[in-house]
Amino acid sequence: MKFTLNKTLVRELSFGASNSIHSPAADEAGGQLFQKFEVSVRYAEDNLRGFAIVFAMTLNLAELEESMKIEFWAFFEADQEIDDAFKQGHFPKVNAPAIAYPYLRSFVTTFMVSAGYSPIYLPTVNFSAMESDRRSRSAE
Repeated sequence: MKFTLNKTLVRELSFGASNSIHSPAADEAGGQLFQKFEVSVRYAEDNLRGFAIVFAMTLNLAELEESMKIEFWAFFEADQEIDDAFKQGHFPKVNAPAIAYPYLRSFVTTFMVSAGYSPIYLPTVNFSAMESDRRSRSAE
């Protein structure tokens, strides 16, 4: 099966005064920069070949005493219909987020520079390790 990343979309963005909250889940994704970092997959009801990777995150920009909340969607389309085997597989949980994440990283950096701040470079994320951790927690 072949896939195309059709577009990315920022569905929510807020930037303002920080309310620093530290969560242990944030450490797994990249340390104290992330107050929240969630990745989910959404399947299109009207397009049996489409799905989206949704990043929901809140950044703690402590040095600036600011925080940023983002909901970032990356829309993919397959060359054939998506079945249940695909949905349970590796691609939507690991590969697709790894493909989409650099677009989110670029957006955050560009936004910060365009807003007059120093660039923020999001850390790399090991989506394979995150999926392994999720599976081991759900097996407990």
